Amino acid sequence: MTPLNAAINDTKKPFQLAAAIEPLYNSDTSPKSGQYTNFDTVNKATYREQLATCNTYVSTSINKYARTLTKGMEFEGRAKAKKAVEDAAKKNNFIGQVQTQARYLCIHGYYGATTLGKGATFQAKPLLPSAMTILPADVPPGSTSVKFIMEPPIVQFIVNEGSKLSEVKQVEIKPDDVVYCALNPYDSVQKDILDRKTRGFYGQSPLDPLKPAIRALLDVNEGQRIFYKKYGQGRYLYNIKALEAAVTAGLMEPDDAQEAINLWMEKNKDLSANEDLVCYGMDVKAIDANGTLDVMKFKSALETEIMIGLYQSPLTMGQSSQTTYASSYMVEEDRMMVLEGDQSILEGVANQLLNKMLLSMGLKEDSVTVHFEELSKIKLDPSLVIELGNSGYITKSQLLDYCGFEDLSDESTIGSPILTTKQPEQITQPLVTQE
Repeated sequence: MTPLNAAINDTKKPFQLAAAIEPLYNSDTSPKSGQYTNFDTVNKATYREQLATCNTYVSTSINKYARTLTKGMEFEGRAKAKKAVEDAAKKNNFIGQVQTQARYLCIHGYYGATTLGKGATFQAKPLLPSAMTILPADVPPGSTSVKFIMEPPIVQFIVNEGSKLSEVKQVEIKPDDVVYCALNPYDSVQKDILDRKTRGFYGQSPLDPLKPAIRALLDVNEGQRIFYKKYGQGRYLYNIKALEAAVTAGLMEPDDAQEAINLWMEKNKDLSANEDLVCYGMDVKAIDANGTLDVMKFKSALETEIMIGLYQSPLTMGQSSQTTYASSYMVEEDRMMVLEGDQSILEGVANQLLNKMLLSMGLKEDSVTVHFEELSKIKLDPSLVIELGNSGYITKSQLLDYCGFEDLSDESTIGSPILTTKQPEQITQPLVTQE
């Protein structure tokens, strides 16, 4: 059988894949969609960033994705180092930097950044995907005639590769100086911004398969806006049947009938809102503003496709009609299990970033780690948790932690705990704090 995409010349050396596999191309390359007229369909990274901000169903889904993955972020490590990291993280907005990582993963499918500052001033500086390229060995920067598919190991990151402008310099960065991760980088062959085929470098963007749906939704929204602007302001169809009958019976010439219609329109062109129109021999009908197609049903289908493609559900986007508690619980549990896969990837790159921050503070790598809350964790009913505590299946500290209190006593059984919040009158079922 003839090899489809690769041939090994020397088993002792890394082999190269022949560039025989063609990535998918989008036939819709128009820069206009809906109200927008400047879509960059040449640079895929710029195109994704534009799509990510052009519609609320897209932008809100991406923001919810980032906030969901970073839910319950906390640091673990030795007390002294942990306290130093927590103090610095509050000042440099570390969780915001990690949420930026999550948004990049959702928009582009990969994230790369350099770092600057120390401790409280530590910041990740994301590399601009529309100007960033990744190169393996034996491919010099600026080379565009690569005849094979570029694969890891990564030798260098390039910003503004091949730039010939004096004010825009090409910058080469070593992999050790970059915080980087990608979603499913080996699932397909992709082209970089210089049109070279790659595999294992750039991640799969969840936005890519949604491009047709997003553009269609923009067109539908714009079509609705134009239609309602033209026909949604109380337009009517006037059919003067008396003139129609006169023309049909031969009592009036068509030209004379048209002159009568023009005269009537001239006299009534300044009718005000809610002003009555009383006449005889006339049929008045409101123009159908719904159109001949069920546009709203088609629009709703596009919105649902976008939400699901960006790991949301109609329930999380505020569409709770015809949804029962049981069904919504099952949908959310399933969604969270899917998101946990991406959360584990995000946790890895967040710890890469944290290690850079630790080194900037003079602390050892991995002396403190960052963790997120388990998304598919079963949510227990409060009464069940209290019963577990009263039965001795969980400790007093675990019970108080669930209820939002901090245990400052040394006891390990349910009793009269010392609380840092306002003391409730008594601990019974249900546990109720008084304001």
